[in-house]
Amino acid sequence: MSYRSITRFERSDCLINCNDIELLGFDKTKTQGEMIDLAVEYGCCVIVRNGNNGKWYLKGLGRDAGEIRDKLAQNVGNCREGVYSLFIDYK
Repeated sequence: MSYRSITRFERSDCLINCNDIELLGFDKTKTQGEMIDLAVEYGCCVIVRNGNNGKWYLKGLGRDAGEIRDKLAQNVGNCREGVYSLFIDYK
């Protein structure tokens, strides 16, 4: 699977407690690049970093990507400092 673009949403999250691949999150030592690779491998459209030293989460598997993107945009600024989401727009 390939993607068209990745958009970063600062201090934004969605689908709280709906971690699709690893329920307890991925280790905080993983890089952003590794998480993008995993998200593409599994087909998840959202990657969440839960703070500067927080874990990574993959979300959005099988859900409407447009609705998720809109929800992330609406939630910008609603999370604590250091939390951000990456939205992957697949081709």
